[in-house]
Amino acid sequence: MKTIIFHSFFFLTTIIFQTYFSQWNRQTNGLPNDWVLGLAIDTCDSNCVVFSVNVDYPEPSRIYKTLDGAENWVNISPIKNWGESIIDISIFDKLHIWSVSDSGKIYATNDGGETWQTQYFDSIKTKFFNYIEMFDKNNGIAMGDAPNWTSPVSVTNKALFLRTNDGGNNWIEMENENLFYASASLWRHLDFINLDNGYFYENWVDGKNEGILKTNDSGNNWMVIYPDLGVQLLKFYNENIGLVRYVSNKLEGNQKYGILRTLDGGNSWQNFVTDSTGWANDLEFIPNNPSKVWFTDHRNLFFSEDTGRTWIKQNIEIKGRDIVFVDEKHGWILGDDSQLFYTDNNDGIITNVLKQIDKISNEIKLYQNYPNPFNPTTKITFSIPQSSKIKLIIYDVLGNEIKTIIDEQKQAGNYEEYFNPSNIPSGVYFYRLQTDNFIDVKKMIYLK
Repeated sequence: MKTIIFHSFFFLTTIIFQTYFSQWNRQTNGLPNDWVLGLAIDTCDSNCVVFSVNVDYPEPSRIYKTLDGAENWVNISPIKNWGESIIDISIFDKLHIWSVSDSGKIYATNDGGETWQTQYFDSIKTKFFNYIEMFDKNNGIAMGDAPNWTSPVSVTNKALFLRTNDGGNNWIEMENENLFYASASLWRHLDFINLDNGYFYENWVDGKNEGILKTNDSGNNWMVIYPDLGVQLLKFYNENIGLVRYVSNKLEGNQKYGILRTLDGGNSWQNFVTDSTGWANDLEFIPNNPSKVWFTDHRNLFFSEDTGRTWIKQNIEIKGRDIVFVDEKHGWILGDDSQLFYTDNNDGIITNVLKQIDKISNEIKLYQNYPNPFNPTTKITFSIPQSSKIKLIIYDVLGNEIKTIIDEQKQAGNYEEYFNPSNIPSGVYFYRLQTDNFIDVKKMIYLK
């Protein structure tokens, strides 16, 4: 194995770091500036967005909707009187929207908010809904707190988990024999990946801290996957990849704030440091790319491009509550005090894009590998405008050469090469494309 001293590696190839920032633009078109609290936001495409907010008394809670990418907004809330709030919202398309309230109701519309139906209301079961997620037009999950917050948890006073297979015409109660009490942080303590698989944090069970739990049957049964931990927020990309923002002094080094990451559905965890010390409000994975994640703690906005291992603080004043991305470029952040931000230029910060200082042909291109992170194989694509001697080499973070993929003359054209590693650990790696007058290096993440 060849070894290159890391700082010399960068010096000898005469390359530099360039950093690009996603442009988050404040949205004000057609929106009032009188909401106090941002509650939830969801989107079904780059033009259609819905979000819920609270305003001061005596105005009722509102749901705003746009169909033209924020040029125009309309209030479609089913709430007509002050005192009830839309806590969470889920949209399938521009016509089909569901919401839950802190009065124990599930609302639904199939005409884009012109009319709403109360699909569920049973104060004996719950008086406060925290969460709703519709995975398509028929299948979804909802969760509410125990109905009596002043009484101990029991078989008649426990958290409610509901499942629907017909768009909410019927909501089926899950058994939930674990006797949970409440979320204690709205939708932030619960995340279902699909109709069966979900994660939950509940710490009000007779004063005991159960830690992080997992279900494989829509909430009928739960298993502890990380015990005795104070959690502010959890979010999963799929059944295996998830991030948890915790507050605890029980982990190694008495670290109080941090991020836990699992890549295997909670069987094992990694602990990472974060500069955030505010209350965690949301984590959002970029669709189709779990390496890139946004995080807001109501004071600041952070971005990670390595699935939560490191975080970069953004230069933006924000009071973020909820983040949503519909694809790799289009995203929204809902905040307090009438803050709504939108980006459409990229999926976050692009860091560690390393380019030669000298002027080079714009036609020589090395593209980001796909998928990234990857397991077991990833595709590396590049194009050259003329016949060239090409080297494509994989390095680890210390500059050790892992594998030479190409070292030969290539004719002009577009090329795809596949990297299938073996006998190397999970982690960050670099791939470098070199010709006689061009060098480019990009980063990729291998997850076992």
